[in-house]
Amino acid sequence: MALITKNKTFDDTYEYTPVNQRGEEKPFSVTFKRIPLDVLAVLQDEAVALSQSGTYTINVNSQYLKTLKYALTGWKNVNDGKKDIKFRIVHGEASDESLGIIPPELRAEIASIIIEVSKDPANADVILGNEDDSK
Repeated sequence: MALITKNKTFDDTYEYTPVNQRGEEKPFSVTFKRIPLDVLAVLQDEAVALSQSGTYTINVNSQYLKTLKYALTGWKNVNDGKKDIKFRIVHGEASDESLGIIPPELRAEIASIIIEVSKDPANADVILGNEDDSK
C-alpha cells in the first residue's frame, strides 16, 4: 500500500474557526499543531478508566483538555470588551487560564478537529472546512 502525504510536518500550524463563529465580522479562531500519532494514542489511552466493577469508561472531557493543552498554539479575536486577551503558553503547553476562557462546547469541537487533523493531515483542508469535500 502506498503512503500518500502532502509533506505536512509536526511543525506546521493549522487555523480553525469554530462553526458558530463562521460568518462573524471578527470570528474567534485558534491555531494548533498536530499531535504525533504515538502521543495521540497515549492521550486517548489515558482517557480510559477501569472501574472496580470491571467496566471501562472514557473520560472524554479529560481527553479534550489534554489535547488542547498539547496542541493549541494561539488564538485570534479574543478580548474582554476593551482589549485583546493574549493566549498564554506555560511550560510548552496552553495555560489553564487560556483554556478556561474557551467555552466547553467549543473545547469539544476544537479538540475533535485537532484529533481528526492529527490522524489525517492529508485531508486537513477538508476537515478544517477550508475546502469543499464534495468534489
